[in-house]
Amino acid sequence: DIRIVSLTITEGGYCIDDSNGQFMAHLPQIQHDLANPNQPKTVFGFLCAALARRRAEGTPAFTLMSCDNLPHNGAVTRKALLTFAALRDA
Repeated sequence: DIRIVSLTITEGGYCIDDSNGQFMAHLPQIQHDLANPNQPKTVFGFLCAALARRRAEGTPAFTLMSCDNLPHNGAVTRKALLTFAALRDA
C-alpha cells in the first residue's frame, strides 16, 4: 500500500510561471492531460489519475513529498496540483 509519493522533477516540470507564480494551464502537455485524463503525460496528470483511482476504490490518499531544490517546494507542489485538479474536475 503506497503511503508516500516523492517527487524529484525539474523546476520546469511544475509548470509555474516564474514571472507571476501562476500555474501555466495553457501548456500543450497540460492541455493534453486535461483532455485525456486516462493517458497522462505530466506529473500532475499522473498524480490526479492516481488520486482519483484511490478515491474510487475507497483507498486513502497518499502523502506527496517534493524533494526538489526550489524555494517553498511544498507550497509550489500544492498550488500546481490543486490548480490542475480544479481544471480537471471543471
